Amino acid sequence: MFTKELMAELEKARDLFDWTLAVGPGPVHERRMTPRLRVRGTLKSKSDRMVFDPIGAVCFQKTGLIFSEDYWVEAAISIGLSMDDARDVIAAANDMTWRNRENRREPDPYKQAIRKCLVDVTRPHEVAALSR
Repeated sequence: MFTKELMAELEKARDLFDWTLAVGPGPVHERRMTPRLRVRGTLKSKSDRMVFDPIGAVCFQKTGLIFSEDYWVEAAISIGLSMDDARDVIAAANDMTWRNRENRREPDPYKQAIRKCLVDVTRPHEVAALSR
């Protein structure tokens, strides 16, 4: 499975989850003016409100297996998603879309495109808050 196929499967699984942009557990001393907003979903049908990353959501939809958001590697393996693609998807989902190049940081267009696709496909609740 590749990133494009994952996005198609995520779109099929979208309605099983309540999607949000959640503030990540990053360090308090981070230099960013705005917090990183992670794309996350919770199952609509479960009362325990377990949090899923996009890969874990697709894994649940396809296999019925539940992996918490910290076990995205195992979820990716379960659905046949390559580790390179899985790393890029999780980076994009976690709002880590920059790269180091020639001793400076710059936006990574590929990860930013994945991030946009994730937000478009999941339609998280707090998207309107980003436009302020």
